[in-house]
Amino acid sequence: MARRPRSEAEPNGEAVARAARERSEQERETKGAATSRCTNLSILKDWVSPLRALAAALLAGTAVVGIGDLAGAASRVESDRLWGNDRYETAAEIAEEYASVAGPINTAIVASGESFADALAATPLARVRNAPILLSPPDELHPTTRRFIVRHRVSDIIISGDTDAVSVEVEGVLAGLTGSRPQRLEGSDRYRTVVNIAREIGASQIGSFCGDGRRTALLATGEKFADALALSPLAFAGPHPVLLTSPDRLPATVEDFLTDYTIEQVLIAGGPAAIADSVEAELSALGIRIQRLWGQDRFETAAEIAEALADRCFESDEFGLADGRKFPDALVGGALLGLRRAPLLLSEPALPDATRRFLAGPVPDAGTVQLTIFGGPAAVTDSAAAAATDALRGLDRECDPRADASGAPRDVTVQPLNGALEVRWGAPAAVGSSGPSGYRIRYRPVGGQWITMRDVSSPATISGLQNTALYEVQVRADGSGYEVWSPSSYATPSDAVGVAAPSAPGGTSRSLRATAVSLAAGQQANTAAPDCPPEPTSA
Repeated sequence: MARRPRSEAEPNGEAVARAARERSEQERETKGAATSRCTNLSILKDWVSPLRALAAALLAGTAVVGIGDLAGAASRVESDRLWGNDRYETAAEIAEEYASVAGPINTAIVASGESFADALAATPLARVRNAPILLSPPDELHPTTRRFIVRHRVSDIIISGDTDAVSVEVEGVLAGLTGSRPQRLEGSDRYRTVVNIAREIGASQIGSFCGDGRRTALLATGEKFADALALSPLAFAGPHPVLLTSPDRLPATVEDFLTDYTIEQVLIAGGPAAIADSVEAELSALGIRIQRLWGQDRFETAAEIAEALADRCFESDEFGLADGRKFPDALVGGALLGLRRAPLLLSEPALPDATRRFLAGPVPDAGTVQLTIFGGPAAVTDSAAAAATDALRGLDRECDPRADASGAPRDVTVQPLNGALEVRWGAPAAVGSSGPSGYRIRYRPVGGQWITMRDVSSPATISGLQNTALYEVQVRADGSGYEVWSPSSYATPSDAVGVAAPSAPGGTSRSLRATAVSLAAGQQANTAAPDCPPEPTSA
């Protein structure tokens, strides 16, 4: 799938309809397809027999090296981090990127850096007014926010929130910078504030959900920001007004808005513990269609929302990643992602399993994928960012380390022989002051038990193998700091010796990869995936 130019802007619901037509109701076969590459391979044991003949035909005399470009994995991941020293600087950095995509900026939205509701509700308005979202402390304008407004010669300011959120003093400073009084959108509580912001969007401007033809609003709990975080790209793209509710009762002001704007569909973010079934009943009584997107926690909820967007109306070659424990980076980044038509995933210090599973799912063209990280290493740790990149590349560090992992042997190739495999590798980069004390190889028929050969040197021959079986091979150096297995290599022994030379890294047969993933997908829903391969204990 070719990525559309980022400078291209499509009005209101047209982009949603366009994306829906392009994707033509493309659905992932099962949620099980969004698993890590190690899980796919562990499942192969259930269908190794029917694959053997095909593998022998496809791979006679041909080495298969690496799994980083298995079908469904990105062949290249470009990662970018937008961040500053605090949430205000990060918001300004995101706004700069927004301006580079959206063109000249005449209007900016200023919201509190301490209240999630104001920034969340402002996201669809940012689409309508083509305005980046900036953050401010309550009582003073942050210097970075000031610099952005001056640099871009912003002439109109919209303040999202009351004077407790953004003070009169800050409003005065903003007026001095632009030469005009800012427009303030507020209410007596957060529920009325978000409705007043939503009413700045014309009824005819409100989009349908992924081109389904129904005027759609988004609904989240007003008590916690967790479930609402991942809504922001969708809120911008629609645009869809974001409304808040108490857990068990729909506020009257929200009900009035839904009726006045003839809302036909509401997407609820979060489960019944966040928004009770009684609220659904109130919506149904208004004749409104309801969809609920939720998971067991904020990370699963974000993945469920991303899944729905990637399947139906967003591009699948770009994703955002932000801290799920705090709201500012995710909400401000949502406008940029909405502009780019990319879903948002959430992280914590260690990349959550739900986020990893989503990112490890199929990429339709297995081409270049863009990952934009919002916030510094204190928000999204370097290890979480690297794990996300690995998942997109089809790697799981615990199951299949990166080729550049410190201490791992390099340039591993496997040459098929008659009833055997010849394994060659290069020495790893030095770790500390001493080199490896030796090497070992482990191999197995795919899905089988590991067998380890110790005290070997390159080239090493694995003999006594079956010519029609597909084998997985890894190499490891011995010595302190070197105990890291290389990424898996795959090959099938063959009596057709000399038919082909070993392939370069990444030269895996696309026919075999597509067949392997296709067969695995059919079995995946009914197969329990084991843990990553343990360190073998055999001599």
